[in-house]
Amino acid sequence: CVQAMEKLGALKKGADKSVIQKTIENNFKTGKVKSKRSKRKRELTEEELNFKPPSQSETMKYLQLPSQLAFVARAITQMSGVGSMLDKEYEFIDCVAEAVPELQMKRGAGIGYLAGQVFKNFMRD
Repeated sequence: CVQAMEKLGALKKGADKSVIQKTIENNFKTGKVKSKRSKRKRELTEEELNFKPPSQSETMKYLQLPSQLAFVARAITQMSGVGSMLDKEYEFIDCVAEAVPELQMKRGAGIGYLAGQVFKNFMRD
C-alpha cells in the first residue's frame, strides 16, 4: 500500500514510510479497512491488541492529495454509492479485484507479480 501511495503522489517528499506502514497495518488488523475479500481469519494476538498505532496527526503530516487522485476517489465513491443503492450486497472492491491481475499483466507486469497474486490467494483461503 505504501508503494502504491508513493506512486500515486499521495506521500509528501521525505515522508516516514514506516509510520504510514504501521497505520495501514493497524487499520487492516482492527477492521477499519475491510472488504468481503479481506475478512479476518484469526483472532488478534495479545501484542496486536496492545499495539499503539501512530497518531492521526503524525500520519497525516506525511500525506497529500493530488487533484487527479481526488477526482478518482470521488468517482469511485459515487460509483460505490450508486451500486449500494441498487444492490445492498454490492462492494466495489469485490467487483474489480478479479480484473486487476489481468490488467496488470496486459500492462507488462512480470511473472513475479503473477506469482505474488497466486501466493496471496493461496494464503487467503
